[in-house]
Amino acid sequence: MAHATRVSKTDLRRDVRFATEFNATLRADGLPRGVIVGDISAHGALIKGRFLPMVGAKIQLIARSLIIGGRVMWRNDGLAGVSFERTVNPLQIVRENSDYFDGFRKRRAVRPVSPVFVS
Repeated sequence: MAHATRVSKTDLRRDVRFATEFNATLRADGLPRGVIVGDISAHGALIKGRFLPMVGAKIQLIARSLIIGGRVMWRNDGLAGVSFERTVNPLQIVRENSDYFDGFRKRRAVRPVSPVFVS
């Protein structure tokens, strides 16, 4: 059975979030932790993992084409919201880190075919 969800005024965000799921490293207090990025926007991300840093902790999030500092804004039951210190291009980051796009990245450049003239 599907459930309707109501969006409260406090849940409105300034940026569109892109649902994704890719592995990343979260560094806080000098310790690296493996996390999964569950969604990402231009100014932040939802991360999933164990032993996440406390609210207010300064962090660094590292993945393909992404090394960015930020701060933990909230934390609850293995999830945390991270605010980035600068704006990122979320679509580029999703493309670089999603398995769905692996085939496109690995594809070789197609050589142009020499023209054939028919007389």
